[in-house]
Amino acid sequence: MEYVIVTVNIKNNSDDKISYNPLDYKMQNSKGQITDMTFTTVDSKTALSSGELAAGGEVEGTVTFEQPKDDAGLVLIYQSNFFNDNEIIKFNIK
Repeated sequence: MEYVIVTVNIKNNSDDKISYNPLDYKMQNSKGQITDMTFTTVDSKTALSSGELAAGGEVEGTVTFEQPKDDAGLVLIYQSNFFNDNEIIKFNIK
């Protein structure tokens, strides 16, 4: 296993404030396993916190996952609303 640290940049392009949270992110590996972020001190200085962004606001931070070493099929999954499966965005990790 190894730590996979992903840097995310969130920009609020709407006219309303939005919430953000590192728990909105999951990672899927090539075996189809979907896991939550890993709490670790590896990225303690850069870790994405939770909060709100005003209209036009921007925040950047890292989210860490523990995944099989050298897995080339990783996918970052963002789901802003746990109750709405239609709001899922997937990013291939290279």
